[in-house]
Amino acid sequence: MDISTIVNFAFIAVLIIAFCAIIRWDMYMLQQKEFDTEIYYDWVRGSDETYSTKRCILMAVFLGSTTNFAATSWLVMVIFTAAILLLDIYLIRKNFREPLKVSKRIIFTYLVILLATICIVTTLVVTSKTLEQKTRDIIYSVLFFTSFSYTLSLASNWFVNLLMKKDSK
Repeated sequence: MDISTIVNFAFIAVLIIAFCAIIRWDMYMLQQKEFDTEIYYDWVRGSDETYSTKRCILMAVFLGSTTNFAATSWLVMVIFTAAILLLDIYLIRKNFREPLKVSKRIIFTYLVILLATICIVTTLVVTSKTLEQKTRDIIYSVLFFTSFSYTLSLASNWFVNLLMKKDSK
């Protein structure tokens, strides 16, 4: 295994941690909005969430990772890995005003997001031919889903609303 492959795998690992941490933030905000999809959507549109620092960092890394520099230079990927690792540390250490109350609904919504993402990423990987292309597909898709996780949260909350009552928090 060459150094580029090792760096890409390390990048994927920190991306997965960032994805889980961002989804945790989304679940907290869904809980604050009482799992109401409309209220959550209004909050996303009305707040600075779509262009917050964490989302801008993710989008910059997403755009940067699609360049030829990232595809050919493992050093660029090390820089991106370090940036996402710092974001991971920030997101994991972030304390909420009120603690996230882990409930059946939170767990179910989180699992719906994870399963949907895993299914899409697996489909992309299965259709790829080379290890390099599989790695790139994983990186691009996880970065995309992490950057726009609020849309996953909206969709999964809508789906969970079909299956669960709102008052079961």
